[in-house]
Amino acid sequence: MPDLETYRAQALGPEKVAITQIQRPHGEAGDAKNGFNLRDAVELSNDGDKFNQFLAFTRANAQRAGIDLKRTFRDQDPDVISLVCRKTAQDDDYFSKERFPGYWPTREALKQYIKNQRKQKKNIIIHAPRQPIQRPRSRFMNPQAIYISDGEGNHTFEDPSDEEDLVGLGGSSGPAIAGPSSARR
Repeated sequence: MPDLETYRAQALGPEKVAITQIQRPHGEAGDAKNGFNLRDAVELSNDGDKFNQFLAFTRANAQRAGIDLKRTFRDQDPDVISLVCRKTAQDDDYFSKERFPGYWPTREALKQYIKNQRKQKKNIIIHAPRQPIQRPRSRFMNPQAIYISDGEGNHTFEDPSDEEDLVGLGGSSGPAIAGPSSARR
């Protein structure tokens, strides 16, 4: 069954298609408690592919326009935001200014994109692996071994001379273990 706009277009002709304006709901998109679901608000709850395509257009246009991901949405250049909105409306005419005053869905999607990218970058910096630490000398381990922690409680030792040890022992499978008895030989 054709949707209401398709029926109107067929009845009125292509020049007289009336676009139904969709107002922005109160709150912030993505805020489950005090906001709204963006996909439902733009009346695409039954068309996930079209909505995902819109989000992809918004992200791609933000990157092309030069959105600065080090800055919040509020601190972005208004001209760059307007450029992203206009370009997204050109890519998908459903998100036109006539249907959505002030391009509010594109602005909301852009806010979420910037917020998520900034959060992801912050998590990468916080949880980045630490630099290798030189391990103190031990008679049980090669003093060249490097102690490495990934920042999540996992620790490993890397021995840069493992390959040489294996070749010197005449074997190529399994790690070379140097204990106190083999060190005395």
